[in-house]
Amino acid sequence: MPNIICASYFDPLGHPLFAEKIASNLSSNYEGAPNVTVYGVDINGLKDLCEKKFTVVPINVALFGRFYKLTTRNLLQDKFGILGRFGFFCIRFWVCSVFYFKVYRRVSSEERLIDLEYEPIQSFFAAIFSDIPHQHVMVLHSFQEKYGKDLKSLYKLFSRSLVKFQLKNSKNSYLALMHERAIAHARSQGFDDEHLLLAGWGFDLKPANLISKKDPLANYGPLKVLSFGVLRHDKRIEKLVRLFLSLDDKRIELNVVGKSFNVDVVSLNKEILKFGSKTRVTIEDKYIEEDDIATVFDDCDMIVISHDSSFDSASGPLALAFEFEKPVLCFSSNFVAELVYKSNFGLVADMDSITNKDLIERIIHLPTIQHDLSKVKHYHWHAIAKRLTSKPLRF
Repeated sequence: MPNIICASYFDPLGHPLFAEKIASNLSSNYEGAPNVTVYGVDINGLKDLCEKKFTVVPINVALFGRFYKLTTRNLLQDKFGILGRFGFFCIRFWVCSVFYFKVYRRVSSEERLIDLEYEPIQSFFAAIFSDIPHQHVMVLHSFQEKYGKDLKSLYKLFSRSLVKFQLKNSKNSYLALMHERAIAHARSQGFDDEHLLLAGWGFDLKPANLISKKDPLANYGPLKVLSFGVLRHDKRIEKLVRLFLSLDDKRIELNVVGKSFNVDVVSLNKEILKFGSKTRVTIEDKYIEEDDIATVFDDCDMIVISHDSSFDSASGPLALAFEFEKPVLCFSSNFVAELVYKSNFGLVADMDSITNKDLIERIIHLPTIQHDLSKVKHYHWHAIAKRLTSKPLRF
């Protein structure tokens, strides 16, 4: 029976959707009662939940469990600066260590365990006092090519060393990474191919009648460009907003939708009002429930993705663009750009050098692009879930 660990499952700003998609697709392989269990840190005092296709088990962590959420990190950082960040690091370290210990004690060593937010150091400490299941799939969302000399980089480097140690000492442990470039980084750092899996942030294929499409040659009013997802500094939201304001073109709208993590939305809204641009720019600082995502995407003409060069994970908004078949204006220069190129799903540009005239022309042209979803079919949720359980047990 597959078991899924997703420590942040009960935090809307964590990875609940990731866990639900993997669990639902794994459950489709079983008949009758749910056979997939998802474990998450309890932050709301919940009981076990039996969803339609899987069971969710909240794990209570004494003292700090209810503070294990990204809003706590923001509050501590805003109030205490670097001391607040260190305080949340301590909370996270304690909560994850206890969480792993309790999950490892509950899960039989004969069962499969898929950790969707693997924390190598905390897992290592918990494993000292309990056995890890025979087949352990460890998903890392970020895997750097090079490491700096700052504390964060050194922490990650030590974590990677522990992962390599576990893979060498267990026949049935596997490292799953979010895209092909990360797999290449792992190979270059001495990780063996037989222990590597491609995970990824996926998308569902929708029937043609459920895809909202507009005639690209018809005039429906302003072209609506959507920036979707958690608002973080690495998405360069402030720079994106200023770029669109400078277009000063009433044929284009930018709608930024998502809950702010560390972007000052109040100040940015004041800047928008003061600028007085003909390009309409709006910011909706709120978490969008899964049931409401379709409405948001149906209302737009294209998606804009604007990560800076430090971003090295998979992009949820890009996967949603694939799912709803919306063309992508990509300002990223990482693996996100590679996927856009490969699928011909949009245009890639440099946010720092593109001229207003060129950007306007590209936005107007974007709805006419013909894409090819077959180039990214290995990122269907079903394909990802299948890969995470594809390795047989080896004795």
